[in-house]
Amino acid sequence: MNGWSQEFPRQELAFQGQGSGFSLLLKRNCSISPSGLMLVFGMIAVVTLGIAAVFAALGAWLVLPFAGIEIVGLAVAFALHEQARLALAGELKRRLRNQESKG
Repeated sequence: MNGWSQEFPRQELAFQGQGSGFSLLLKRNCSISPSGLMLVFGMIAVVTLGIAAVFAALGAWLVLPFAGIEIVGLAVAFALHEQARLALAGELKRRLRNQESKG
């Protein structure tokens, strides 16, 4: 097993209809770990601020506030992604417990 699998155990939830031939399998699809997400965010922030600093040094100082706004917007998007990922994981765990108690 790799480190990612140990950090996030695979959880699946299967629904099967009563003789209707319908089944649905829900599973989490998250291709990056939270630490990887923070690393990507940090790299994007450093590159953005680096480019903005070059333009500010050349006299276009108004680029800096817009670069800051961009980084804040990206941080909000990443935070919402993480919140949604955690909410989905919690919902899958709750449904798995309910399915186990019925079965």
